[in-house]
Formats: sequence, C-alpha cells, structure tokens
Amino acid sequence: PRILRVDAFPHDEHDIKLKLAILAKRNPGGQWDRNIWKLGLATAEDSQGATRIPYGLLVDQVSIPEMNYCKAKGLTFDITPLNHGPGGGATQDQCIEIKLSVLRDSSYYDYNIMPILAMLNFVAISITALEATDFFQRGLLTMNIAFVEIGMRMTVDSRLPTVSYQIKMQRILNEYFFGLLMLVLESIVVYELNRYGFKQTGWIDGAAAIAMLTHNAVSMYKYYADARRMKRQVLQMAKSAN
Repeated sequence: PRILRVDAFPHDEHDIKLKLAILAKRNPGGQWDRNIWKLGLATAEDSQGATRIPYGLLVDQVSIPEMNYCKAKGLTFDITPLNHGPGGGATQDQCIEIKLSVLRDSSYYDYNIMPILAMLNFVAISITALEATDFFQRGLLTMNIAFVEIGMRMTVDSRLPTVSYQIKMQRILNEYFFGLLMLVLESIVVYELNRYGFKQTGWIDGAAAIAMLTHNAVSMYKYYADARRMKRQVLQMAKSAN
C-alpha cells in the first residue's frame, strides 16, 4: 500500500484506499482470464433483487480515531490497473479500488497545545523588559520556560507519527524553542555591551521582542487558518450527510 504523508499534521487529509484483485491459482507469469471471468462492479442484474443498492456499499458505523469522513459520500469504487504480472495496456490486469476520504480532527492541538505554547513564548518575550545587567534572571527565567516547552514537545511527540521527515507540528515546536534560545543569546549580547560601556541597549531588546512577536503572530495565524479550513470541510461533510 502507498505510504501516507503526514507533513501537514495535524491538518492533514488522506484518501484511504483498498484494492481488491483475484490473484489465486496463478502460475509464474500467469494472468486472470478476463475472457471467461469479467472483473467489474455489481449491477442490478448481478444483485438478482437481493439489494436495492446494486452499486457500492453503505458506510455508517465506521470509526477512525482522530479522523472525520463524509457519510453522504461514503466509499467510492473504481476499476484501476493492477501492477502485478506481465503485460501492459489492454493486457494489463485490473483491480477494484475502494477509496474513503478522511480529514484529521485537530481539536486536541488547537485547544490544548497551541494556546499554551503561544502564552509561554509571550511571557518569555516580556522578560526582555528586565535590565540588561540582570542577565542571570533573564536567562534563568527564559530557560525555565524552555524546559517546560521541552516537556510539551516530548508529550506531543508521543502522539505524532514516527516518520523520517519533519512534520508541521514538530516544525512549529522547534521554531518556538529556538526562539527562546535566541532570546538567551540576545540577553548575553546586551549584557556584554553594557559591561563595555554601551548603555543604550534598549533598542536591541525592543527589536528582539518585535521580531519574536511577529514570528509568533504569523505562525499562529497560519496554524489557525489551516484549522478553520479543516473545520469548514468537516461542517460541509456534516451538512451533506444530513
């Protein structure tokens, strides 16, 4: 099966696919004899009155953790080429592909992770209001917040898929954590400048605070824009089901 990409987690959407084909009693290089047995979707004649819905399947009680799907649309069926055995074009084998489109429910992260993360970084930014000579207090408070974010990162990582690339949620957590480390480095710079007689370091603190606030605001706006888009799609699914 095709591996699902979760780059946009927790605002990702997928098509779950199941392929059905006849592979029994094949010799090496053998093919299904479509001249004798035709592969296709059931019709009214095939049902022989046993069902009033000859095409497809009703899906109403499927439960996929942290996922939403459109009950009105349900499963979709199609005949697709099967990459098995020799031949191509007209001689290529086919299979029945069943597909279900799903959307992830990001509510846990929308209400429990991102607001806390934003407030922690806002508090860290406010620490730049302390005097440049108070480097120890500034650094200590910022690193304490960083340790809290490390704990959050470990908790969130336990819920994230294990993949070889960076997920959107991991990127956001990394950016916020690196921002805290940059504030510590900025505190060292203004402290050293103050020691060597450069007293007008307030503008450096102000520039660092504005840069961090801008980054936080942009990242939060992008995150919740994606969250609203997914919520609209879920609402459209619910309306279509009714």
